[in-house]
Amino acid sequence: MLSQPQFQASSGLLAFTYINNGGPFPQKSVTLTNTGTQPLSFTSVTVAGPNASDFQNGLTNTCTSLAAGGSCTISVTYMPQTIPGHQWLS
Repeated sequence: MLSQPQFQASSGLLAFTYINNGGPFPQKSVTLTNTGTQPLSFTSVTVAGPNASDFQNGLTNTCTSLAAGGSCTISVTYMPQTIPGHQWLS
């Protein structure tokens, strides 16, 4: 039986704090680890769920492949489009 690549994320939930209008924008990191015995490769990482667009431009992914046992960090920046009662200006 051929072993499959597998990965584990260091956090299943990222909690961001309230920010003032205009920032600074808080950043959190998630470490991905290949827990399998085969190389793991991927082309993108996305944020899904309610208000996913509040994170879309702040996602930094330097990972493209992980050797067995390897790990890398993905940074997520909270960049809300609006805060209740406020509208962001571009």
